[in-house]
Amino acid sequence: MTSEFTYYALFLMLALTTGIVFQFFLGQLKKIKTDILKMNTSIVKMHTELSKSRQNQPHQRPNPTFRRGKTVSGNLELEYGGRSAQTKAIFHIDKET
Repeated sequence: MTSEFTYYALFLMLALTTGIVFQFFLGQLKKIKTDILKMNTSIVKMHTELSKSRQNQPHQRPNPTFRRGKTVSGNLELEYGGRSAQTKAIFHIDKET
């Protein structure tokens, strides 16, 4: 009788702790889901505000950061490890002072 009672008590404690852990994980999953939904809504809000602000401003080309000095353009060939690659390149040469 005592061994049966011990097995039933152990099974009951195991079921109880499993249920508690399961409920805890369900709560954490719900919390993560709400956090993700809040983050998505804030990202959508920032995106719409940014697109509206960009529509209000006239389209301007960004100013180049370096236009002083001479400009040299041509084909550039790079070689590394026996392989070569070709591309068009523009170099801005700074004035010597």
